[in-house]
Amino acid sequence: MVNPDQSPQAQTPIKRRVIRDVRPLFGISERRACRIPGVHRSTQRHRRTRDDRDLANKLRTLAGERPRFGYRRLHILLRRQGDIVNHKRVYRVYRDEGLAVRTKTRRTGVAQTRLPSHVADTGQRAVEPGRRQ
Repeated sequence: MVNPDQSPQAQTPIKRRVIRDVRPLFGISERRACRIPGVHRSTQRHRRTRDDRDLANKLRTLAGERPRFGYRRLHILLRRQGDIVNHKRVYRVYRDEGLAVRTKTRRTGVAQTRLPSHVADTGQRAVEPGRRQ
């Protein structure tokens, strides 16, 4: 449920959802439901007023056109288009949309059968008689 490796800010939406689901299930108050996991009650009342759907759509189209660009370069492209947007907001929306640049997998060589060391070629050429090396 809650990942201890995440920052407390990243855990807040998960805790908020848990408290929202637990309250009617057990019939307890908001105060008591918040006390158990140690969440501030003010986080339950906070509603985000900003709507990031248009920014998410712009990021999705830019990332589709340029799949190897990360959020920093997409932020620069947004600024060039005239959108004044904070880089931290771009990162948050970029991460929420799952637009992370995929790492390239390393190509493996041709599969060859391995020979024991006493059978394998030593890598030295046979010297023909009468020729210098």
